[in-house]
Amino acid sequence: MRLPHVWLCCLWIALVATTPAPAAAQALYGGAGLGPTILLDKPVGTKTTYWGISGVVGLEWPTPIGLRLEGTEVYGFLWLSADLTYRLADRSRPLQPYAVAGAGFRIDVGNSDPIGTAGAGVRAKLSGPLSLFGEGRVHHVLSREPTRTFLFLTVGVLLTP
Repeated sequence: MRLPHVWLCCLWIALVATTPAPAAAQALYGGAGLGPTILLDKPVGTKTTYWGISGVVGLEWPTPIGLRLEGTEVYGFLWLSADLTYRLADRSRPLQPYAVAGAGFRIDVGNSDPIGTAGAGVRAKLSGPLSLFGEGRVHHVLSREPTRTFLFLTVGVLLTP
C-alpha cells in the first residue's frame, strides 16, 4: 500500500473518532449500485461509455455533513475515494438531495493515479432501512497528460438506519 492510501484512511478514521456527536446520533449506511460511466474528454475514435459497479459505506451525523468511502470498478480500473457529503434536506424527509466531494485514487495493477471527485445525488427512503439512490459524480484524473475526466452515473440501493 502506498503512503497516500494510508494517509487517506488515517484522515477518515481521525475525523470519525474526533466528531463531538454522541455515538447514538451517528448513522452508518452501506449500499451498492451500477450505471454507465462516460469519458467526457475523449480522444477521437475511442469508446466513450463504460459500465461499472460501485459500493459505498458512509457515516452520517445529525448535522448535514457526513463521510463516506466509495469504490467503483469501471474502465478497467478500481476507483476509490474518501468523500465529504453534505445533505441538503433533513434525514426524516422521504427525498434527501445531497452533494459530495472528495479525493482518491484510480488503481490498476502496479499503477495508481490521484483523482478529484465532485457530484450530487438524491436518496429516496422506502420502507424500513431500505433506500434507493441516484447520483452523478465527476472524477478527474490528476496525474495523466492529457488528463481524463469521467462522469459516473449510478443508481442503487442503500441500507440505512
